[in-house]
Amino acid sequence: MSWRAPASWSCAPGPPSRTTAPSLDTVLRIQPPDGTPAFDAARRLTVPMNYLTALHRTKEVVLSVSPSGASYDVDWARTNLLAGVTEAKVITPDGRELPLAGRPDTIWALMNLLASHGLSNPSPVLDLRRRRMRGVAGVVLDACV
Repeated sequence: MSWRAPASWSCAPGPPSRTTAPSLDTVLRIQPPDGTPAFDAARRLTVPMNYLTALHRTKEVVLSVSPSGASYDVDWARTNLLAGVTEAKVITPDGRELPLAGRPDTIWALMNLLASHGLSNPSPVLDLRRRRMRGVAGVVLDACV
């Protein structure tokens, strides 16, 4: 399950760490998609160096949430897709490429659509020619239009 932590998050440099990745003290405003009221969560995040660019492009992060909803982690790869740092695209069943650059709402809709069907696509390329994606191809194409 994924949640989006929209727009109101702030960060300040955390104390030095033993790792080379920066540590940030953050406050995330988390809006669960099920209509549960939004809530704030303060956390210290270690941000992998290759995902720092995402923080300069967006104020939204994608959270990977436990089945119980009690714990979560930032999904940096999907946050990069949402921020446009990594270029996302869909390959249609007939092999056409549909770029999704600059369309974060479409990317978010596709992430939720796949999750609702129990599918995950950790790659920035969603290939609808794959057998496991054929059942959702029509709905995905509708979302991309």
